[in-house]
Amino acid sequence: MSRGWACSGVAPAGITSTCSSQVIRSTRRCSSGGTRVADPSGAKLSFISAEDLCLHELLFGRAKDLVDLEHVFARHPDLDVAYLRHWLEPMTPDGDARRRQLDDLEQRFLRRS
Repeated sequence: MSRGWACSGVAPAGITSTCSSQVIRSTRRCSSGGTRVADPSGAKLSFISAEDLCLHELLFGRAKDLVDLEHVFARHPDLDVAYLRHWLEPMTPDGDARRRQLDDLEQRFLRRS
């Protein structure tokens, strides 16, 4: 299982402790829904999904995370924003800046016809 802040006990500001179990459940999706590849030695490597990476970047919300989010959104026009909202909304209060950041990223990078 991928180990995120919920596993290490360090939570971003504004995240309640009851939400850490939600992040663990979300992160568990990574082990089954992420990408597995074999490196040249044959060892299997696991990578989290782009959506789970975005969720963690949104929750931390540091300046460098926002730059990373712009790069991911620009390169992955098929991001599952509904999945991001599903996990972000119960972890952040109404009116939280991270919700507005997700709206902004979706509008700028994922304009859908």
